[in-house]
Amino acid sequence: MIRGVIFDWGGVLIKDPAPGLYSYCGKYFGVSKKKFELAWNSSYVPFELGQIQEKDYWKTINKLLGTKKEVNFSLWTEAFDRVYKEEKEVFDLARKLRKKGYRIGCISNIEKPAMDFFLRRKYNLFDSEVFSCKVGVMKPSPRIFRLSLKELGLKPSEALFIDDKIKNVIGATKVGINGIVYRNRLQLHSELAVYKL
Repeated sequence: MIRGVIFDWGGVLIKDPAPGLYSYCGKYFGVSKKKFELAWNSSYVPFELGQIQEKDYWKTINKLLGTKKEVNFSLWTEAFDRVYKEEKEVFDLARKLRKKGYRIGCISNIEKPAMDFFLRRKYNLFDSEVFSCKVGVMKPSPRIFRLSLKELGLKPSEALFIDDKIKNVIGATKVGINGIVYRNRLQLHSELAVYKL
């Protein structure tokens, strides 16, 4: 019996911010979106694990891009502010589930500036919020799912995890959590019906 639902943030509760972030930051550094994305993909892990601060991360990006762009402000926060867009129907669904008595959690692989952005939104929706930069572990690691389950007071079989990345859903199912790979709102409603939520 499902007693709680855990949502991914970027790509489920909000539109995937990555393309917009790559484009915005690429323009700031004077490179293409693709070039910035390649640099990001080869260097983001310490940033998302909270092992380095944003100012130090931009130094890494400058080295990878061969640029010397000074960043003395939170570029990541500014970029997030420009590209952030909620998936209203998914938020509404989460709120309805909570009103029905389900425990609602969020697990997100995000950097500290993005976590701070999240917290400033004051969603007042989640019974548990687990961020990679705060706990030092990322999806699809089993540990991050176990941390969420502990905070929610749920057994694995009592939880349902929703993420847009299949590798993360597979990671959750390896712990014993039920999983749905999010594609769109209609597909999500259809799959939730299977669990009679």
